[in-house]
Amino acid sequence: MPRQGHHHPPPPPPHHHHHHHPPPPPPHVHHHHPPPPPPHKHHPHRHHQSCTIM
Repeated sequence: MPRQGHHHPPPPPPHHHHHHHPPPPPPHVHHHHPPPPPPHKHHPHRHHQSCTIM
């Protein structure tokens, strides 16, 4: 029998190891907190004694 070289079994198909994992959760978006209240500006109008007395 002519030896046609060793008949190697065909290579196994490439192992598809890519399990489709669910996509990672989106990065945690920080909730848009309401902007901080503006610093309390004291009105320059001070209640002058004269005003309050009247």
